[in-house]
Amino acid sequence: MKKPLLYFLLIIVGFELSGQDLKARKENNGVVLEQFFIDKTNKTKEGPYFKILKSTKDTLVTGQFLGDKKVGLWKLFDESGKLMCIYNFDLQKLAGKGPGFIKVDAAPVYEGDQFVDMSVSSPAYFLGTEIDLGQIIREKIKMPTDMISAGIQGVWVAAISIDEEGNVADTWIESGPSAMFDNAILKSLSSIPNLWFPAYRNGKPVKSKVYFVYEVLINQELDTYGSSVQTGPHLKYYKIVTKAVIQTVTSRPGYGRDAILSGKDINSRNRRF
Repeated sequence: MKKPLLYFLLIIVGFELSGQDLKARKENNGVVLEQFFIDKTNKTKEGPYFKILKSTKDTLVTGQFLGDKKVGLWKLFDESGKLMCIYNFDLQKLAGKGPGFIKVDAAPVYEGDQFVDMSVSSPAYFLGTEIDLGQIIREKIKMPTDMISAGIQGVWVAAISIDEEGNVADTWIESGPSAMFDNAILKSLSSIPNLWFPAYRNGKPVKSKVYFVYEVLINQELDTYGSSVQTGPHLKYYKIVTKAVIQTVTSRPGYGRDAILSGKDINSRNRRF
């Protein structure tokens, strides 16, 4: 979806002509630009909202605020401009799926006292952008100095459970080469907001699980004098839906574990922090 700035300017003119006491506001975080309106008296968000990817000028999110609350239909787009979904915040339900909506045959659903891969009509879905998730991870994650000094690297698999109301119910570590990084991962995951559309099975919302993979890599490179120096650590994170796409291998010399992700089940692009 292009031309959000033109729409925003037309809306500003409309508000001025109607005499509404609103002030246009822009927030720029370097990657995305948010455009919205603030009530001059109450200081609350009111009216149309746009979130734009600066690099392509594509709209990522459109919606409406009323008294600082999201109302009505909100549209979410991926970074290529494809519509992912339309969510109705008044009814708290999915109103439509676009070509960018992630499609899976199965997802981990809570059954009895454990999560079991079952067929679902839709997996748990974050009602924001993958850029939003990436920013949360980037802001909250901090690798321990002891871990860096020890040169520990590898792949950590963590998970969160999304309950029937779309809330983050729990976070935990599934596996990893060292416990030194566990607390940092859990802290980053605990910062994820309760802004999820729950998984659906047989027409009903169900408690499900979403996996997060954190990959830490330390490189050895040659400096200008030909000496080997350590660069990094480099951190990449992936969000995936089913554990079937996680495989651990030892194909990378000196590295150990790696994550191989099936393209159709990746719910975000690889992000380097």
